[in-house]
Amino acid sequence: MSRTHKKKRKTSHAKKTKKQGIDVVIVVENTTVKSDNARSDEAVSTVVNDVEPISDKARSDEVVNSDEANLLDHIQKNDTEGDKIINEIHNTLGVVTAENFILQPGKDWYMNLNSMTGLVPVVVYLELHGIGPELVKKYVVDHALDTMPHEKRLTLAKHIKSPDFVASSPLEKHIQHYFDYLTVKDGIRNCLVLARNRKNVFYNLNDNYVEMMMDKEDDMYRNRFFVDMDEVSNIFGCIENEEFKMNAGNTKTDMIQQMNDVLEMTGSKYWYDTATSKERPKRNSDNMTHLAFGGVLELYLRRLTSEKINNQKWFLRAEEMNFASR
Repeated sequence: MSRTHKKKRKTSHAKKTKKQGIDVVIVVENTTVKSDNARSDEAVSTVVNDVEPISDKARSDEVVNSDEANLLDHIQKNDTEGDKIINEIHNTLGVVTAENFILQPGKDWYMNLNSMTGLVPVVVYLELHGIGPELVKKYVVDHALDTMPHEKRLTLAKHIKSPDFVASSPLEKHIQHYFDYLTVKDGIRNCLVLARNRKNVFYNLNDNYVEMMMDKEDDMYRNRFFVDMDEVSNIFGCIENEEFKMNAGNTKTDMIQQMNDVLEMTGSKYWYDTATSKERPKRNSDNMTHLAFGGVLELYLRRLTSEKINNQKWFLRAEEMNFASR
């Protein structure tokens, strides 16, 4: 999506401030750490005290050379329902990556992820946890697909899997790969698996998406979605009923505590304040709304799972959760 999209979305609840360069210098307790180095959380201690913007150039070179950055290069096709859904996803990417921070994000998840409601913008915390612009785009698309209502998700899957469909943009290819993972086959059967509430539904691709039965012990199904819960972290996030949730509570206080535990478990030296003190009268956790903090936590857990940190899973798809609980 072009950078003009945000201007079209201008509303009374979405006040904005111009980014002076996403790449920043973070001053942490008398230690200056450039955000590119902070991605591994090295030398990061307790509180982000100040943010000093620097040139855009370092970030722009990184984006230009990244395949993930091209997720914004979407080519609109026919005005079908499937195309409309793809355009919606494309537009959400534009909200998250727009040049303006949002000061009053309201209850929109994507606006909160690109917000600045305190002294420090959310993007700085994403950088601190190793989530650069390319990963943000990837995980935002996955979040949009994972939390999409079932019938809408099915409509998009049918569009993407149509014999006439040809993925012509990186975004479309990413979505195509997403649904390929949710498709299981054994040479005879060809089935799309989609979560619906707390159960998985099986659509027969050889019979015009007619629902079919599949046993939990079916190798075709089990080999794709079985998760050994012994390999899942004691603290993990998941998609349940089309929402991101944590296994140990979902208030902001709950999430802060769980994030701190995860950071400790993964060897990070950073943490989020749960209280104030004379030395630290302001909590760094107050720089983010509940939705924004949840977004940062979700993207961090997706990254930990993707990189197999500690040889554990930290995030579960809805289909994996449903398999485990069925």
